[in-house]
Amino acid sequence: MIRVELQSTMGSLAMTAFTNSAGRFTLEGVPQGTYSLVIRAPGYETGNWSIEVGYNPTLNLVLTLTPISFGQRREEAFAKGSETVSVRQLRIPDRARKEFRKGVESASHGQTDEAIKHWEKSIQIYPQFAESYMELSKVYAIRGDFDHATDAAKRAIDIDGKDGTPYAYLGFAYLKAKDFPKAKDAFQNSVRLSDSNWFSQFWLGDLLLKQKNFEDAYPHLLRASQLNPEEPEVYLVLYNDLVLLDRREEALAKIDEFLTRFPKNPVAEKAREKRDALAKDLGQEKH
Repeated sequence: MIRVELQSTMGSLAMTAFTNSAGRFTLEGVPQGTYSLVIRAPGYETGNWSIEVGYNPTLNLVLTLTPISFGQRREEAFAKGSETVSVRQLRIPDRARKEFRKGVESASHGQTDEAIKHWEKSIQIYPQFAESYMELSKVYAIRGDFDHATDAAKRAIDIDGKDGTPYAYLGFAYLKAKDFPKAKDAFQNSVRLSDSNWFSQFWLGDLLLKQKNFEDAYPHLLRASQLNPEEPEVYLVLYNDLVLLDRREEALAKIDEFLTRFPKNPVAEKAREKRDALAKDLGQEKH
């Protein structure tokens, strides 16, 4: 069984369910509104779908989790499935979906050339397959082919420009190219259209922090930590921002949370040293 969580737009838990042996689940009595549907399963990236429940509360959705890929480097850990389920996505032919999944599987084994072929084939079958363009954008950006990366992301935006997810991929492409102003603009567009993409929230906050806009960075970093509490880097950057804001007791709580969640993280020892130094300073101030 896999746990399914229905969360409010602010990240609070509204309802839970568990899948059966066939992977099916049901959430009953959901009030009208906008929610995040979060599914976590071992070996797969966390699924995070934005769900609109209207006057007709019955939704029949087919949701696909993506195998963990690319060595789990933080810059490649896009919150898969964070995009809103749309009519366009429901119309994607099965043949195109199969090619898309083959591409994801190939990429998870480091076979990026093969992955590109599958995603390109999925686009040939269904030219409006924005998700394939986004995956292509990511792979090209990681390879350093920034022209193709930005072009693929922009094609996804042309297809589904009301969704914030394609802008996250465009921001990633600009980020890898070290074009930080354009990356910032893209992440801002992503957050403006949908605040449920942790990657955009995190990198926008990180960029604002580097620009010394500490107050502006904080809500984005906080939101990123709410959306993806399993990403250790979020805690560390949020800790730095809180220290720079002179909110040191909050910073201490955040670094304690990091050490509790990730005691074996490669930077845990250094984080513990920072934690102890900060606790000592706070103790001295209280006397």
